[in-house]
Amino acid sequence: MKRPWTIPVRLALMLACMVTGAYARGDQIVVSGENFKRAEVVSLTNGLLQFRGSDGAVRSAHLVDIDLLIVNRGGLFDDFNEAERFLDAGDARKAVIRYKRALRMSSDFWSDLISARLVIAYDRRMEIDKAVQQLIRVTRGKWAGPVAGARLIPTHLPKKRNAALARAVRELTGALASHPQRGQEIVFAFTRYELLRRMGDKLSPSAAARVVRKRIPKGVRTDRVYDVLVSAMRGASAGDDSSRMIGDIDRAIEECPAKHLPDFLLIKGEVLLRSADTRDDIIRASWPFLRVAIHMADDPRAARGLLGAAKALERLADSAGARKLLDECIALPNANTDVLAEARRMRDGLSGREQSND
Repeated sequence: MKRPWTIPVRLALMLACMVTGAYARGDQIVVSGENFKRAEVVSLTNGLLQFRGSDGAVRSAHLVDIDLLIVNRGGLFDDFNEAERFLDAGDARKAVIRYKRALRMSSDFWSDLISARLVIAYDRRMEIDKAVQQLIRVTRGKWAGPVAGARLIPTHLPKKRNAALARAVRELTGALASHPQRGQEIVFAFTRYELLRRMGDKLSPSAAARVVRKRIPKGVRTDRVYDVLVSAMRGASAGDDSSRMIGDIDRAIEECPAKHLPDFLLIKGEVLLRSADTRDDIIRASWPFLRVAIHMADDPRAARGLLGAAKALERLADSAGARKLLDECIALPNANTDVLAEARRMRDGLSGREQSND
C-alpha cells in the first residue's frame, strides 16, 4: 500500500523539474547588438537594468540600449514578449497594444521598465502626447527615474503644431508645476523646450533662456539632453545680450559628452566674435574656432571652425590669412553644404575687394 504522501511528493518533484527546465532556458537580452542568451533579469535600479549572463557575471544596461528583451517567466510575460518582438520587427502599433496589456498586469520594477518601452514605441509612432505621459511616469518612477528619462526624450516629433504637441506641452507644464526633483526638472524642462521649439511657439525663446541656465546633474548628462541644450543655446545666443551666456557655455564645455564639445566651442566663438570690440577681443574669439578646426580636424564641424576663424581674421584686416582658412574649409570632403556655400561667398567677396583696391 502506497503512503498518502507519495503522490504529492512525486508531483512536486515533477513541477520542480518543469520550473527548473524553464528557468534553465533563461531570459534573452540583446544590448546594443550583443546577444545574451540564458541570462536572468535581476532588477532595475536607478534606470539601469541589472542582469546576470550565462557566465554568472552581473551586467548593467540603460533601458534605451536594449534592443530586445524576452522574459522566460511564464504566461504573465506573454504580452510583454510579443510586444518586444513587434517592436524589434518595426511594428510599433502592435507593440503598444501588448505593452499596455502587460503594464496592467505588472508590478515592482517591471512597471517602470514597460513604461520605458512604451515611450520608445509611442515615439516611433509619433504619438507625442502619449509618449510624454509615459516619459513623465518613467522619470518619476522608483526604479527608472531621471537617469532613464534623460535617455528617452522623444526624437520623432511633428514638424509643426498639432493637438498632440499642445497636449504634451500642457502635461510637461503641469509636471514642472509640481516642484519636481532637480533631475526630474531637467527632463521635463528640456523636453518642454524641445516641443515648443518644434512648434515654433512664441514661448520658445523664454524657455530656451531658462534651459541654458540650468545646471545638469551628472546622472542626466546624456547625449539627448545635450542635443536639446545645443539647440537652446543656439536660439538664446542670437539675442543682443548673448555675451551674458559665456558662463553657461563654459559650463557646458566642461561637462558635456565629447560628441557635443565642438558645438559648444563654436557657439562660444560666435558669441565672443559678435560682442568683440577690440583687437584682443577678436583674437580671443578666434580661439574656440581654431580649437575645433585643429584638434577636431576629422569632424565635419571643423569646417565651421575654419569659417569662424576666417571671419575673425577678416575683422583683423588679415585678408590673406582669412583666404587661406577659407581654402582649407572648402577643401574639406565632409563639410556641410551650407558652410561650404558661405565660405565660397566670403572668399569671393575678399577677392572682389582686393581687386577693387588694386
